[in-house]
Amino acid sequence: MDKAWIKIISITGAVGVVGLLFSILMNNMFNSEIVTLLGSEKLFYILILLICGFTIALIIAIMKPKGETQPFGQSKSSEPSKKIDVTYDNGSTHNGDNKF
Repeated sequence: MDKAWIKIISITGAVGVVGLLFSILMNNMFNSEIVTLLGSEKLFYILILLICGFTIALIIAIMKPKGETQPFGQSKSSEPSKKIDVTYDNGSTHNGDNKF
């Protein structure tokens, strides 16, 4: 795989993977062996179907929400976490971190 494709995939994600697969398919689709085997008319219809599939795949890949990943245990807010101390009637304490 070309270094440019690695950079494209690392930046765009799923859209880059779809683009790479489409590029590989298009490079191999126009081999003289394939053209003589299928004929120009069948190859035309196959290419139209592939372009439609590619368009649908790109629309799905673009509309897919990108999940925000956060390290485990960190809250979404930028505020520092508050110190919570709870003392129960029987003498138990709770520090707010669910570690009793």
